Amino acid sequence: MVLILDVARFKYEFYKAPQRIAANTSRRYPSYWVPIRTLYEALIPYDTETNQPRGYCILRRPSKPEPSPALLVLNATTPTWPSLYAPLAEVATSATSYESLVSTLAEILRSPSGLPTVTSRYEGAHPSTLAVLSKSPSFDAAEGAKAHTEYRRGVARLYRYFAENSALYKELKTADDLWKTEITVFMLALLSAKDMKERMLVTVKEGIEERLSSDLADETIKTEVENVRRQMESLTECSVEDGICSRPGGCCGKNACS
Repeated sequence: MVLILDVARFKYEFYKAPQRIAANTSRRYPSYWVPIRTLYEALIPYDTETNQPRGYCILRRPSKPEPSPALLVLNATTPTWPSLYAPLAEVATSATSYESLVSTLAEILRSPSGLPTVTSRYEGAHPSTLAVLSKSPSFDAAEGAKAHTEYRRGVARLYRYFAENSALYKELKTADDLWKTEITVFMLALLSAKDMKERMLVTVKEGIEERLSSDLADETIKTEVENVRRQMESLTECSVEDGICSRPGGCCGKNACS
């Protein structure tokens, strides 16, 4: 027999009304025991949305230390991304040189208000969600405070690292110093994203490879940039699939939208 725990606790509605959802979840989705064969057979049918079986994943402790995870995340969502991305994509399409591309993007992004940048994971967490988690019997407040302190120290070290080692960081003379690391990560991710590269002139792409190759080869910088770039590309792909960017200068690739 296998114990099936609550599988709906982390649905997206949780972030809208976490206290209400948490209170109702145990009644709506109770835990129960099932035979292993029944569980296995339930994983086989194909889902109509994804055309894939449900499948399963196995979680276990790593046998050796894992690489340090990225500390920063993209501050954008599927509904907000298309309109936020559109002016940046237009700049990539019209830029005639690396210098004009970077200077124009830097001017747009020098203030974090109105356009997406990146933020720390803790700062991006919904306050009410953290409040609910803190009431969980398995939540250790002391360990949580220790982890948070270590995380903030890691972010501070990351800021210093970018200031000392990133070529693009040093180029962004007009960027707000308070957000300069976040803007640097955002721009590096943007300039290496698939859709943006498809829009650029060959000479512009060559300029990026020449001027920013050291940043994109640095393991610490690359960890942050690749994490944000994957989020960007996922949001762009989702927007294309949802058909909410079929307009000139939208978030699609050159031939992605009709």
